[in-house]
Amino acid sequence: MDAQDKPKELQHFLDHVAIKRKQIKDYTDEIAPRGAFLTKVSLVSSIIASVLAGIPTAIGGSGLTALLGEAGEDLASWRIIGAAVTFFSCVAALATGIFRSDEIATRLAKAHRCDAQLEAIELDVECQQVPLKEAIVRFGQCISEVEFLPSYPTRPSRWRRLFGKYPMLDGVVGTINLNDGSVVPSNCIVTGTAAGLQPGLHLWLAVEVGASMWPKEGEVAVQADGTWTKSIFEEGDTDEFALSLYVLDSAADRLLRNWFKQSDREGHYRALHRTEMVSGGMLRLARVEHLHRVIDHHVGTPARKGQTTS
Repeated sequence: MDAQDKPKELQHFLDHVAIKRKQIKDYTDEIAPRGAFLTKVSLVSSIIASVLAGIPTAIGGSGLTALLGEAGEDLASWRIIGAAVTFFSCVAALATGIFRSDEIATRLAKAHRCDAQLEAIELDVECQQVPLKEAIVRFGQCISEVEFLPSYPTRPSRWRRLFGKYPMLDGVVGTINLNDGSVVPSNCIVTGTAAGLQPGLHLWLAVEVGASMWPKEGEVAVQADGTWTKSIFEEGDTDEFALSLYVLDSAADRLLRNWFKQSDREGHYRALHRTEMVSGGMLRLARVEHLHRVIDHHVGTPARKGQTTS
């Protein structure tokens, strides 16, 4: 690692590598089952077509041929067999054509190769084997081979939603760009990254003190590059607190929004406990501890890692 490489810049790079690897995983999880399905359909249809075509003579012999009658277009038995052979032959050809036109095998190979290269880059940077500038160049060369990846965030196709299994809470990763022990103003802008967020999932920030939590108003919105920015205002009674990033499913999101509505009616934001969210799903993605709050009158001042912002 170059002596000029800063920990913040290195972490930012590693976050982007993690996001890209998550995109690749989502993509391969999406198209690999489809490719396997098309391959099986093509193979099975070809076998069925071959068997049907060979039944009258090669398989059934003279007995079955006599039962079916002389071949001719006026005989229903022969017409049914011919139609079935044609149908399954067309299905096999269609499945093979879709598989080839979508370049599923080629794209899967490129995606797996890119993921392996990104893993190597990630390891080299973490072990301080290469400078950041070289790692960025290698990163650019690597992702140029997978330009076919869908734009972030990856959304499951209708096929996958109907017939496949795709990750929900456990498939989401996220970070908060703050260090433990940072000093932040009452009004600050917090940033971070997130990947794997699927439709129906929601990101929220929450201040935590002990077993109590106070979600910060407004859902966290993830940008196209996998980053997020959220302005928060913290005026709690304690000067030390933790900040967590949660992913919630639709049920937990409704419970949280109802908590906001009830708190607005009561005029008091009571402490919320995770046990109250048992009917919904929620998972902590990241947590920054031992944050210290200072009074700051400049709204929108960014919260910086390990530094007092005033």
